[in-house]
Amino acid sequence: MAQWERDPKLRRRLTWALAAAEAAAVSINFFFIFSAYMYRILVVVSPSAAAGEAVRVAPLVATAACVVVMAVLGFLYARGRGWVRPVFIAGNGFLILLGLVWFLHNFMGKAQPDAYATYGGLLVPLVTLLPLLWPLLSFRPAQRAAAQAG
Repeated sequence: MAQWERDPKLRRRLTWALAAAEAAAVSINFFFIFSAYMYRILVVVSPSAAAGEAVRVAPLVATAACVVVMAVLGFLYARGRGWVRPVFIAGNGFLILLGLVWFLHNFMGKAQPDAYATYGGLLVPLVTLLPLLWPLLSFRPAQRAAAQAG
């Protein structure tokens, strides 16, 4: 049996660390991926708006909202809410999928793919989100009833 399974204090620390890492990783990836998709949408809808401030401001506002949501979800995860773990796993998978679609769309049909798509769509999600999937799948925080009893 691993030490984190025996020691409730260490288990709580690992839970908080995983929640903080997940919130930070999702927020960073959300910024890169949302920025790219927002730019593509603005180019299609209104090319003049794609050159304006909306391209810079909208991703920052959306990322700030994402940071707040991820902080609340991280807190709920650390407090032992069981439904948050599948939300984290689904969010990681969804952002990895969006990043891969962005990278592949940019990679197909171009002799020289955009470096921003390579880093923001492929490398950043695979380096930050993919490694967090294993701890999320294998580590379960202590449930609230068990924490209150102990």
